[in-house]
Amino acid sequence: MNDNDVFLDLGSGKGKVVMQVFSQTKVKAARGIEINPQLHAQALQNMPAIADRSVNFTQGDFFDIPFTDATIALIASPCFSLSMLHILGKKINETTTIHTVLSLRPIATLSRITFKKVVRVECSWDTALCYIYTV
Repeated sequence: MNDNDVFLDLGSGKGKVVMQVFSQTKVKAARGIEINPQLHAQALQNMPAIADRSVNFTQGDFFDIPFTDATIALIASPCFSLSMLHILGKKINETTTIHTVLSLRPIATLSRITFKKVVRVECSWDTALCYIYTV
């Protein structure tokens, strides 16, 4: 991740990953989209801005919200249904700025972005497989 990247967490919850990426990398922006109003409200409590960098949290359905400037997308919700992932894969295919996708579930409909590898990651609830796709 570099200063040209815009990190996007789809299903960002309380915004912890967004804040970690913002604080530990040089991304231009770190953003999250969360449908749950209570989780979104908690994420809003910590929104720093540093010079040309920004953090942003949006409350709503990521199927309805454009994310045309994102370059890296995280889909870290193992509870997303296969039909949701199918539609999301199509939306990511249409978002030509995205060059990297990290997902805790495989996304069969990604065609513009190629599966590269799977890695095991530590999560707060257990370890999980993370599927990495890149252009």
